Amino acid sequence: MEKMPFFVYNKRILDTQTHTEFLLSWEAPARKDPKRSRTWYITVGALSISAIVYALITGSYALAIEMIALIAVFVLFHRLPYHRYRVGVSQNGFYLDETMHAWSDLKNFWILQGADMNELHIDVKRGRDVRILIEGVDPIAVRDTLLGFLPQDPTKREKLLDYIIRFCKL
Repeated sequence: MEKMPFFVYNKRILDTQTHTEFLLSWEAPARKDPKRSRTWYITVGALSISAIVYALITGSYALAIEMIALIAVFVLFHRLPYHRYRVGVSQNGFYLDETMHAWSDLKNFWILQGADMNELHIDVKRGRDVRILIEGVDPIAVRDTLLGFLPQDPTKREKLLDYIIRFCKL
């Protein structure tokens, strides 16, 4: 693994340790923080309390405990700050924090464009696919830069589970 230095948004820089010149770079959070309204919290709270009450009435104490644990995990998880990834594109490959993915290890890419976010998806030949928000840099510049190394798959769409998570603001 090559170590990637801290770098500046959308600037070509030279890493003095690895002699890697980044054609494009940015920093982005692991995921978008959804804006939840007071109505959302009231609705989710009412549904959660209803499920716990139903579980207690029907004698399903395990379900009640699981619901309480789920609520606790949700609250604790969403209070943590999101990790900010450092992303870079070079002639050698795609960098995500300190990990470099060689172009030969990647299949293709696609960009999900939403009303309030742009998300880059890169399909990896072996392993977990890469998903990263595009912030502080033009998504068209990201697409144009990546097209020099990977094909774009215009047929890809957001997965159903990802859509549900985004729609429900989870």
